[in-house]
Amino acid sequence: MIKKVLKVVGNIITYFFFILCIVLLVILIVAKKDSDNAVNIFNHQLRIVVSDSMAKNAQTDVSQYKIKDLKIKTMILIENVPTDIDERRIWYSNLKVGDVLTFKYVYIRQETITHRISNIMEKGDGYIITLEGDNKADNAQNIKQVIDTTDTNSPNYIIGKVVYQNYLIGLMLYTIKQPIGITLIIIVPCAIIIILQIIKIINALNSQKKHKQDNEIAKLKAQIQLLEDENKKRKEDINA
Repeated sequence: MIKKVLKVVGNIITYFFFILCIVLLVILIVAKKDSDNAVNIFNHQLRIVVSDSMAKNAQTDVSQYKIKDLKIKTMILIENVPTDIDERRIWYSNLKVGDVLTFKYVYIRQETITHRISNIMEKGDGYIITLEGDNKADNAQNIKQVIDTTDTNSPNYIIGKVVYQNYLIGLMLYTIKQPIGITLIIIVPCAIIIILQIIKIINALNSQKKHKQDNEIAKLKAQIQLLEDENKKRKEDINA
């Protein structure tokens, strides 16, 4: 019984993993991408964390927040800032300290950064938003980014808010993007599934063959028994 349960669970996990890989691959191929290769789906973006600025740090307590520390290769789902002016105003008004935003910011060049809000101040119809990474260095001044949402001409602007994180999916997406990724994530599982199915077919055929042989042997034994019974009866008739 336990072997059967383990076999079923193993099959479910294998097929689920395979389907998930296919879905992720389709998303990467089909979904619309922006200038820095972020995948856009239903007004959300899929991105992979590429720096450790939001990695776990003893100096930063993020336990009360929905989005925790983000280590490298974590997949993040970003809710884009609405394009409609009224919706955008409501969207900004719902932001609070502790939310994690993805934004464009210029140092020497424009970069895409994901950091946590440390302060929000109202300014007219908008806000001054201060952001910083969770991974603070000891005895060092932490670099902060300040974005003025009322300055529509600024190269520094918010892309959206991080609403979901998943390291395992991020690792799979990262692997798929690598040259060997398709082989490891798609081809190998496919080959394993095909081999398992072939083994099942061979076992089924062997089982049918054995069943047929058993039936033929049973028929032959029955015929032999019948002949022995007839022979026995004939002898009894002669002796009588």
